[in-house]
Amino acid sequence: MFGKRFIFGLLFGEHMERKRMIYWGVGVAVVLVLVFSFGFVGNGPKSPVDEIQTPENTAPIPAAAPAPVPTPSVPQPVNFGNYNIDYMNDNIKATLVRQAGTSGKTAFYLPPTGYINVSRGTKYGVAWLVQNVNPKIPEGSEFSFNFAVDPTSVGNCGVSAKVAQGWIERGMASTGMISGRWRQDWNEWYDAMTIYFAFPSDVKTCNIKYNFVITKDGVAYDSRVLEFNLI
Repeated sequence: MFGKRFIFGLLFGEHMERKRMIYWGVGVAVVLVLVFSFGFVGNGPKSPVDEIQTPENTAPIPAAAPAPVPTPSVPQPVNFGNYNIDYMNDNIKATLVRQAGTSGKTAFYLPPTGYINVSRGTKYGVAWLVQNVNPKIPEGSEFSFNFAVDPTSVGNCGVSAKVAQGWIERGMASTGMISGRWRQDWNEWYDAMTIYFAFPSDVKTCNIKYNFVITKDGVAYDSRVLEFNLI
């Protein structure tokens, strides 16, 4: 009887020992899982809240520099005398050629104002150029031009249109050929010249205009208005 109990006790003790070992193993596994879980959470990406810095460790943001206040540009006075051309010269001619480019029909050497201030009792010359665009080769084309006073502008000067027309001293009108190529080594398809005015000293201060019209082979080619302030 004792032998059976002894054997039973041994078996029962062995059984309990195994259960304790199993419990112990499960407990260790749970602990490892918890440790791993907390470690993973601690090393994971930080949330926006984690990124908030305290005032002590936040670098101060420098104040933005004020935007510079643009300085208004002061218009420079125009020296109208610089545009007074007595006779055509190579420098002015080159300027007009550049101004006309390849497709400009005419070009005038004028101040950027578009009008000219001229003292009474003085003379004033305006340089200009006509270019034969799409010339007929080799015969060229016939050009005719004319400068005529605007009759509606003479009243404030207190003179007639005939008198104001007489203020043109030279270069009022002309007719001539601008060839396509009249010589093998010459292919300038333009002509440059000046119109010259002599304004009397006894005229009152006024504004006067002259209309420019040019034709090519009898067909209207280009036009312009020259405006003078007699001061």
